[in-house]
Amino acid sequence: MAVVQISRIQIRRGKKDGPKQDDPETGWTGVKLASAEMAWCVDSQQLYIGNGETSEGAPRIGNTEILTAKSNLFDIASKYGYSRVHTDVRRTLQQRLDERVNAESFGVVPVVSGDSSISTITDQTIRTEAIQDAINRLYLDSVQDEGNPNIRAVLEFGPGIYEFNTPIYIHSFTHIVGAGPKRTIFKYTGTGSAFILTNDDTYVDDSSVPLSTADNQCKSVILKNFSIQLDSNNANALLLDSVKDSEFSNIELFSSWHEEIVPYANSKAIDMLATDELITCSNNLFNNLRIFNFRIGINAQGDINSNTIQNCTFSTKDNTNSLEVGINFGESINISLRGQKYGPRNNVITDCIFNRIGKQGIKIYNGTGNVSSQNRFTMVGDQYGGNDNAKYGNIEFDVDGNMTSQDLSDRHQLSAPGTISYATPYISEVIGKSNYSNSFTNTIDLQYITAPVKLFRLPVSRPCHLEVEYLYQSTNQRRLRRGKLSIVVNTNDLGTSGLPKLEMIDDYDYFGLGMLDQFTYEDVHLIFSASIRKYTIGLVNSYTMELRYKYDGENTQSLGDQAKLTYTYKILS
Repeated sequence: MAVVQISRIQIRRGKKDGPKQDDPETGWTGVKLASAEMAWCVDSQQLYIGNGETSEGAPRIGNTEILTAKSNLFDIASKYGYSRVHTDVRRTLQQRLDERVNAESFGVVPVVSGDSSISTITDQTIRTEAIQDAINRLYLDSVQDEGNPNIRAVLEFGPGIYEFNTPIYIHSFTHIVGAGPKRTIFKYTGTGSAFILTNDDTYVDDSSVPLSTADNQCKSVILKNFSIQLDSNNANALLLDSVKDSEFSNIELFSSWHEEIVPYANSKAIDMLATDELITCSNNLFNNLRIFNFRIGINAQGDINSNTIQNCTFSTKDNTNSLEVGINFGESINISLRGQKYGPRNNVITDCIFNRIGKQGIKIYNGTGNVSSQNRFTMVGDQYGGNDNAKYGNIEFDVDGNMTSQDLSDRHQLSAPGTISYATPYISEVIGKSNYSNSFTNTIDLQYITAPVKLFRLPVSRPCHLEVEYLYQSTNQRRLRRGKLSIVVNTNDLGTSGLPKLEMIDDYDYFGLGMLDQFTYEDVHLIFSASIRKYTIGLVNSYTMELRYKYDGENTQSLGDQAKLTYTYKILS
């Protein structure tokens, strides 16, 4: 009978931390195993394999633990390192996870669809307290703890609806990120303001808010990627009390206010307050906000300074409700009160969309140095009735020192005949002390006629200088005329007819020939004239300037001429 010998294959073994021949001080964890050599720790039931030399292609020298039933995943993860770029830096899984923290780690859970019990007042109160607790622990405590920044992780809210019924207080360095608008929705069912950004000495249970100072002022807040929904018509979404150096980005804010509701003092998407001209809302960025169905989109009464509002949309949600005013600055300031000495100053509003707004898109009662640039206005200032029902400017400046630049409005359609009835006035795109340039061109067909006929019209809201640049181009003759109409209207000086006086100068250059068989260089003899028309709506008088044209009947050079007149205009008032 044959004898079969079965050999026993063994690997290194011993206690994990006990003394061993290779390294009596550290045990197996300190032994450098050869490439692919394995070692078994009999006491901790852990298995290791040698990495090999870097000359063999190993990323690093050392031993790698092989997962077993006794392996501690968290200890293994302590060897975590960024893999896309080689690095020897290692840290624990706990450190890696603590870079960001989900709100559910503080017991903040969204509404469960179909579970009516989640909508009870008790659960909303609990959720409010949990959200506030998360903010306080991560940010307020870090400020109070001698400015310790180590615990200021990003606070994430996952998809879902987070209902709450009392205001949430936000302090310096708060960084809240959602999963995106319409994904993470903060639904506020209370009154007042949903989120109050205030100084670091204010606590939820305070009976009064301490005065903001340079030391405790709310600063360096980042809020982004979520929606705020208000169930109340008498609530604000965000109240900023002297907040600086902060960013609000990719946020949708919507309420249920509309023009038939009594215009509550609240119902503002964002309201900014100032303690004084120095401790104020300053250097904040509002980027890619979508604001729907509030009475006022962004409001500031006091001395806010140097904020930027860009790429934002002010409109109605699903064309159901409305905004009354898009941006409202400096209304009803009281210069005797601290923080209301100047009004909003040096703020920039750029690349925003204002759509279907009942009154003004931008209204500045007080404050200087504010700039509106490259914004687009559609059906704004018409009390939701269309451009032929316009009663307010797209932009209104009540004081000197503010600017509009390259703003675009659909109201220029009111200029050319045929688009609207002359029975309604042309209310200016920009009302107040401004220099507004209409960037669009209008083109009108002209035919030879010797009696004045209506050509186009322009808005007049106050003493102003209107400048019309035009290009006349024959379609059947080689004629070209380039000119500029300079018109001065003084609404403070009425003539015998009770209408404002005006003066007009037509300065032009003529190029080209006459009829193809008439080689003369005689002008087209086009004559412009202007007049003022008064409109009375209720007790309010408004004016519109009407321009007419005709050809000199004693000159037959233009007989049979057909032409197009292209023009644009600007108004200094």
